[in-house]
Amino acid sequence: MEGRLRQVLIGARELGSAGLPADAQNWVNRHLKYTHGYGVSMSPTTGFSVGEGRPEFFIHDIPIKGSIPIIQPELYYGESSERFVIANSGTEEVNPNPDYTHYGGSGGIQLNSAARKLAHAWRFKDVNILLSRQITQDRQIQFKRNIPHRASTLAPFLKLEEDPYPVIDAEGSLWWFIDAYTVSDQFPYSAKAQDGYNYIRNSVKITVNAYNGNVTFYAIDPSDPLLQMYRAAFPTLFSDITHLKQDLRDHLRYPVGLFSAQAQMLRRYHVTDPQTFFTQSEQWNIPLETRIGKAGVQVNPSYLVMKLPWEDKEEFVLLLPFTPAGDKKNLVSLLIARNDWSHYGDLINFQLPKDHQVDGPAQVEARIENDQLVSQQFTLWDGSGSQIIRGQLLVVPIADTILYAEPLYLQSEVLAFPELKKVILADNNNLVMADSIEEALASLTDNEISQPVSPEHSKSKGLLGITEAINELKEALRNLEQSLTQIEEP
Repeated sequence: MEGRLRQVLIGARELGSAGLPADAQNWVNRHLKYTHGYGVSMSPTTGFSVGEGRPEFFIHDIPIKGSIPIIQPELYYGESSERFVIANSGTEEVNPNPDYTHYGGSGGIQLNSAARKLAHAWRFKDVNILLSRQITQDRQIQFKRNIPHRASTLAPFLKLEEDPYPVIDAEGSLWWFIDAYTVSDQFPYSAKAQDGYNYIRNSVKITVNAYNGNVTFYAIDPSDPLLQMYRAAFPTLFSDITHLKQDLRDHLRYPVGLFSAQAQMLRRYHVTDPQTFFTQSEQWNIPLETRIGKAGVQVNPSYLVMKLPWEDKEEFVLLLPFTPAGDKKNLVSLLIARNDWSHYGDLINFQLPKDHQVDGPAQVEARIENDQLVSQQFTLWDGSGSQIIRGQLLVVPIADTILYAEPLYLQSEVLAFPELKKVILADNNNLVMADSIEEALASLTDNEISQPVSPEHSKSKGLLGITEAINELKEALRNLEQSLTQIEEP
């Protein structure tokens, strides 16, 4: 968008008929009229309103408004679609678009005979399917509309990622992506991860059309022996990933589930010296941070848009920091997974020099809490009818240094809607808080400039010259701003 790579947050507007008034919770409404959700909301991770700190939107409102066209916004298949519906019945379906009154897709099974009506009435223990006058010839009953259940019904031997995500294709249609794994707990001479598996590969990507419910399994790792076995057993089930449309393939992302399992293993198995491995003297930990009012929360992997040192443009990556095992809290490594198709699946382990200590997330959190200006702001906000919410602390390598970013939100006790109020930035020497990331970055770089730094000192720290580093920070500003909306619900 706008000629550059943008990271967005997108959420599907699915239907919750349970929210209907009690007197509207009748069979016709639940199964014939309220049949589908409608559209998505999309917010750039770099955008928020000045003053209030609320997110900006690329797609918003009902009917849909925005800069990205959605031609087919109806969602008949999604994460919360558990109950069956009968589409294209004699009753008009509820839809914000007055021209849309009946389903026109291919999803579901036609109830075009008394035998089919009887079979489905028996299946769902619902005699209304058999008796309703609204269900006439060629009406379509849709069930198994929950996309994880739909995919697992077709391929129960695959383990699915817990969090499907929606995307919009070039034609304006809505799709769901689900990552699927081949797993085993019987791989010889292999340690088990926390979930009990000692073999896991993200060998399959699944797409589900939100309107028709079409499910397609794409083989992304043909070298996987378990996938080869499944393809031999079910030769028509899997398609090659090259058959996935380019505009959809651009939305592939490295799954957090696999990345987290690999990170857990890397904590011990990053060493190459047998003696060091045997003594376990260089084990790593995933650091802790303070978030959502809770201390000691394990840092989660973060999706970021950033430029790797040897590349000439930004790309979409997944990143997780490491600290030493034990009492030490300094940063020792960054594990990065690349998401762009040309380098999809490449893992990079950036180990920091041992002769120079870089603060880890827990140390930066302690600096935030001990900072006089920040603690005064916390005291001012706390107990005034609102709640302070500390967003995820992001670790961002820029140039040859490490930058930390943490957004601060304020949420009213009356209205549970957090608003971005402050941004905290920190490097290894300075910590600043400002109303926006631009102001915070300007303040941080001013602090750096105010400290005389000789070329020899800059070289001894293993950093770029301070001027070059500042220029790199400013160039990466728009990509770092994605931290401002990364927040978890309590």
